[in-house]
Amino acid sequence: MALNDQCRRRAFLRLPDSEALALDEEKRLKVADLSLFVGRDFLITIHNGTVPLLQPLLNSTVTLRLDQVLHGVMDGVPESYLPLIEHLENSIDALHDIVMERRDDAVLEHLGEVRGTPLELRRVLTATR
Repeated sequence: MALNDQCRRRAFLRLPDSEALALDEEKRLKVADLSLFVGRDFLITIHNGTVPLLQPLLNSTVTLRLDQVLHGVMDGVPESYLPLIEHLENSIDALHDIVMERRDDAVLEHLGEVRGTPLELRRVLTATR
């Protein structure tokens, strides 16, 4: 059923909860739970603290239509995972360099398997955009 059809039948629609990810200043994972309620002419977000993916929308100097704001939020959730993936890839590369100095074949094999995880996650998230 289309979003507009659901909004016509009810005063609002609650979208499935999402988790936006960010890295804090110390490069630690920060998870922000995000709930969305959308109506014919409003969008309500419920979250604890600052959600970085919302900042560009809040700081926009252009007046955005509701569908543009909703698209920005929904597109921002998978995009919020990409910096984390990049950080993981960099950390894995650094570990790879350390392991290469010691030449432990079992650890190298495991590291190769782990290295594929961020690549697969990046592929899946890019497809959801």
